[in-house]
Amino acid sequence: EQVEILHEVSLLVMNYLYRIDGEVQAHRGRGRQLGVPTLNIPLTVNIPDGVYAGVVSSGSQRFSAAVFVGAAITFGETERQVEAHLLNADVDISGLITVELTHWIRDNQAFTDAAALQQQMATDLITIQQCLQASSKNS
Repeated sequence: EQVEILHEVSLLVMNYLYRIDGEVQAHRGRGRQLGVPTLNIPLTVNIPDGVYAGVVSSGSQRFSAAVFVGAAITFGETERQVEAHLLNADVDISGLITVELTHWIRDNQAFTDAAALQQQMATDLITIQQCLQASSKNS
């Protein structure tokens, strides 16, 4: 119980659930093909798989982001990683970034095909934008 209380207090202070630092790496380019380009970094900490709302930091710049943690099981992948899609930003970022996961949205799941995944991603993006807008009004 004490650990749970400390975790809740740390969330209030930090304003994020999880933080991952990593070097942007090229991957398969599938996000771009699906219309949702991502920055990919290795998963170096134990985080539950799923879709999150979050913030990506690169130097002094901060961007709202939709973030996927896990393996792309729809496409038969098993390697877990972090994929961050910047919202309302079209910038080229390389090097070291920090990804802060602020809100859990849903579990990782397998879809029947790429079209079903795209449809869910469109819903996720709306949910994430609403979530981040609501939290920015409360801070």
